[in-house]
Amino acid sequence: MLRTIIATLLILLCGVPPLSAADVWDATTLDVQGELISLGGLWEFVPWDRLDKAPGFETAEMVQVPRTEREGAYRTRFSLTKEQTQQWAGLHFDAVAFRCSVFLNGNLIGTHAGGMTPFEMDITNQCRDGSNELVVLVLGAKGRMLSEEAYNPATLGFNERGQAVVDGGDKAVMGGGTFPGDGIRQGIFLRIAPLLRIGDATLVTSFREKLLSAKIVIENHTDNDASMLTRMDILPYDIPSKTMGDVPVWSKSGQFQARKGTSVQEISGTWTDPQLWMPGDPHLYVARIRVFNTSGQLLNERHVRFGFREVWVDGPRIMLNGLPFRAFVHGTLDAEASADVTRALFMQVMASGINMVRPHTRPPVPEFTRIADEMGVAIIAESELCFNVNYAYEQPIFWSNFERLYLERIARDKNHPSILLWSLANEVIITSPGARIGQHFFDSFLKLRQVDPTRPFMQEGDGDLRDMLPDSKGLPIDIINLHPYDVSPRKNPLWATEFPPVAWALTDVKTPADIPATNKSGTVMPDRNRPWFMGEFGFAGVAYPDFLSFWTGADAYRDLFGSASGLVRSLGELTTIQLQAFRDMNMAGMDPWDMPERPALAPFLKRGFEPVTTFTRDMYAHWSSGETANRQVVTLNDSFEEKQLYTAS
Repeated sequence: MLRTIIATLLILLCGVPPLSAADVWDATTLDVQGELISLGGLWEFVPWDRLDKAPGFETAEMVQVPRTEREGAYRTRFSLTKEQTQQWAGLHFDAVAFRCSVFLNGNLIGTHAGGMTPFEMDITNQCRDGSNELVVLVLGAKGRMLSEEAYNPATLGFNERGQAVVDGGDKAVMGGGTFPGDGIRQGIFLRIAPLLRIGDATLVTSFREKLLSAKIVIENHTDNDASMLTRMDILPYDIPSKTMGDVPVWSKSGQFQARKGTSVQEISGTWTDPQLWMPGDPHLYVARIRVFNTSGQLLNERHVRFGFREVWVDGPRIMLNGLPFRAFVHGTLDAEASADVTRALFMQVMASGINMVRPHTRPPVPEFTRIADEMGVAIIAESELCFNVNYAYEQPIFWSNFERLYLERIARDKNHPSILLWSLANEVIITSPGARIGQHFFDSFLKLRQVDPTRPFMQEGDGDLRDMLPDSKGLPIDIINLHPYDVSPRKNPLWATEFPPVAWALTDVKTPADIPATNKSGTVMPDRNRPWFMGEFGFAGVAYPDFLSFWTGADAYRDLFGSASGLVRSLGELTTIQLQAFRDMNMAGMDPWDMPERPALAPFLKRGFEPVTTFTRDMYAHWSSGETANRQVVTLNDSFEEKQLYTAS
C-alpha cells in the first residue's frame, strides 16, 4: 500500500497555478546576484490517515505553508525560465518538524530529520524549464526512529493510524521534550545564484584584539578552477531606515584560487574604532563581499549583516566588550510570534529592566533574532532538548543527532550579535537520576566550542554537568547554570533563594567564591571561580499567603484573586528582594521564572533589575529601643558606564 501511495503522490497530479510569495525570507545574509523565491502560500495537503485509505491528492485540501502543523503529504508547483535552470539552485527550509523527504519532479532529492533547524538541498541541474512539482512528505515527532537513517517513505512501515512504526524501542533519538506541532513550521525558499558563488561567510569580531576576520566559502559549480579577487567592504547599517551606507569604514581584499567544488578564503585585519553592539545600544554593519574575475568582472556579491562585539568568561563574570555583563532574563516568551508582536514584547520586557531573553526550548525563527539585533536585546540560544522525555542516551545516534542539529543552529545564527550565550539543553541531567550522561554533554560541548569559540556555553538547570549519582564530579563547562527552586533555610541555608534575608545575614558570604565547598546537606557545590547563572527561580510553587506573610504580614491575605492583590504585591516584594540578593552575591545572570509574564509584577521587576540601585542588605533585622541599628548599604552599578553617586542622610 505504501509504495502505491508514493507512486500516486508522484504521478497523479492536480493542476495548481504557480504561487506568489506570501512571506518574506529573513536572515543576516543576502546574495545580491541571486534570486530568492518564496514558496510560501497555499499548498495541497493530504494527511497520512487519508492517504492510507485513498492514495493521491484527489482528497487534498488547501493549507497555508508555512505554519501548518500536520503530518502528511504537501505539494506545490513553481515555474522557472531556461536561464534560471542553468544556474545554481537550492531549496532552503527554515524548519520542518520532525522528519521529511523532499521530491522534485518525481525524484527523491533528500531527507532531513530535526524539528527547529534550517537545512538546504542542492537541486542544481534538477529543475525544468517551466513548471516544477515539489512534494514534501512529513512525519512528525511521534515517529522517532532508533536508526541512523533519515526518514525514507519507501522503506518505513506505517500502522493503521498512519504513524511510523518505531524500530527497536520507544526511546527518542532526538531532542524535543516540549516539541512544537509537527509539519512545515517555517519558510521554504528557492534560491537561484551564479554557478560561481559565495556560499557562506562567517564574521568574527574581537574587542580585545581589535580585529575583524571572515571565513568566506566559495562554491564553484563550473567545470574549471577560477582565479579571482575577493574584496570585503564594511558599511554602516542604519537601523531605522534599514539601509546601508555608501562609504566603507573598513576594507580588505585578496587574490584567491577557487578550485572546482568548495573552497574557503580567510580575510582579516585590524579595526581599532568600530561602534560596538551593546544591549540597549545596538550598532550594526553590513559586510559587502564581492568576487571578481581576473578581468575585473563582478561574479557574485553577498551582504552579511553583523555587529561588532565580543563576549567571554573572566572568572565569575561574563564580560561583554571589556565590561562586566549581568544578565537580567525573561525566559518564557514566544519565539515564533509575528514581527509586530515580537517588537512589542521586547519593548515590554526592556521597560522592566530586562536585557536578555531565553526562548525556552524554542529555537527562534530568523525574524525574532533579527529584531533582537536591531533593538539591542541579548539572547540565550537554547536547544529543543528538554526534560521528561524517554531519550535514547545509550545510543550513539542520539548524541550524533544532538551535535548535528546544534551545528545547524550555529551555522544559521553565527553572525547575529544578539546571541551571546549557547545553552545545550534544559534540565536533562537533573531530571535523569541514575543516568551517566554528563560526560556525553561535556564531550558535545567541546566539539561545538571548536566550531564556535566566540560564545560561552551553559546548560539550563544542569549546573556543572554533574550526574545525579553519588560518585559524580563536576565538569568545566563555561557557565554554571542553576535552577534553585527546591531550597529553604532548613534544607540549604547557603543558597537561601527563597529566604534571601538569610543570605544577607551570612556576612561572610558575599560572592559565589565565599560559599563553602559543601552545603548543609553535604552536597558538593560547583566551582566558585566560574560564573553562576540563576537560570530559573521564583515562587510559582510557593505563592500562597502563609508563606509570603513572613515578609509582608496581613497584606498577603488581602484580595487573594485580584490582579493587584496583596498576594501579588507580596510576591513582587519578595521577587525584588531575591533579585537584590543575587546581585549582591555577584551572580552573573538571573531569570525570575514566569514573573515577567505577569503585568502586575512589572514595577517590582523594574526595581529589582534597575541597573544602578542602592538597597540595605540587613533591612529585615530587628532591634529594641535604646539599641543602635547598623545598616549596610549596598550600591550596585550594572550599567555600562561609570556613575557619580551622592549619599544623604
